[in-house]
Amino acid sequence: MCLWIYIQIWEFLQSELGKSLIKGLTKHEPAHWFEQLGINIRQTVLDTDKKKVATAFLVLMTIGFLRADTADLEKIGIEKEKFRTAYLARNTIYEGCIQNEDVKGLGFDTSHDFQISREKFTEYITDVLSIPTEEDNASEGESDKPWVVSIEEVIVHSPNWKKDGRGWQGSTNSCDKISFKIEDDRFWDSVKYEKINLTTEDKITVQWVYPETDEKPSKVRVLRVLNYNGIKLSDPLSSAELKIALDGDVREESMKNKAPEITLFNYNDHSEPEQLVRITE
Repeated sequence: MCLWIYIQIWEFLQSELGKSLIKGLTKHEPAHWFEQLGINIRQTVLDTDKKKVATAFLVLMTIGFLRADTADLEKIGIEKEKFRTAYLARNTIYEGCIQNEDVKGLGFDTSHDFQISREKFTEYITDVLSIPTEEDNASEGESDKPWVVSIEEVIVHSPNWKKDGRGWQGSTNSCDKISFKIEDDRFWDSVKYEKINLTTEDKITVQWVYPETDEKPSKVRVLRVLNYNGIKLSDPLSSAELKIALDGDVREESMKNKAPEITLFNYNDHSEPEQLVRITE
């Protein structure tokens, strides 16, 4: 980094906000760490020492961010809405640890004391993809957009076995890192009674919905989990059932007999669905 960035960090550490943030992340105020680093802030501090301090604090803050609960982070002002990118980066680290079976725990010093065990990795993955961005908020008032319904095969990167917890994360052939909520009670019954087989890289087929958009799907809701690692769990909702479940306009991407086609429907009041477009590759 350039020297001016180190100086900016140094000045931030002297501010009340900086002191509060450092204490929240490391349990100690900056003065404690200055002493540990052998820096006397009552004397003139050389630029080289400012660089040393800035580097050390960047490491301390990163470690504090990685090992803190999301609730604790939000209490000190590191909110998901404001620090979305930071949380996404943390998610990537823990998702990588989950995918590597050789990683049994995560530690932050030279000892063999791994403070975060493998079983707890998912607890440090924070659902931020479902949080509305500024673009989402700008279009929040657009209520005329229909739901897009599709059947997709998803590779699961980060599951969550708490029904009402954070969203799941996975990817499809056309979309990387997508967050979704599973609302299928049949699926959760299968989880409860251990009727599904889990692997390190689960593959699921789902019927999901999301508001129509030209961008990557957001606010994705899984209405049915059709298949989990090759085991059939459910049939997709019919067009009539979708109309009841979503109570609005629906654009349904159909995969009849696995043919590569997309069929678009529009529901008008209580009439039968009117086919608008069919696209066949």
